[in-house]
Amino acid sequence: MPAIVGSKIRINALVSIFGVIIGGSLAGISGIFLSLPLMASFKIIFDHTEQFKKWGVLFGDDKPRTNLLMKFKKLK
Repeated sequence: MPAIVGSKIRINALVSIFGVIIGGSLAGISGIFLSLPLMASFKIIFDHTEQFKKWGVLFGDDKPRTNLLMKFKKLK
């Protein structure tokens, strides 16, 4: 796992391996190199949209932090 992707984005290792294999089968050598940055972009988008937040959890190593204010509003 590259240090930049692994430490900042926290993509799951198994998902990244599958992404590299699928990228290689679809686009060859360029797909192998472009699959991780593309997956990192998708993970960032998924983490910041409410509709796709579950996909972000699936792509990630750990659960994204929840906002305490949102928890407080749900309790009311």
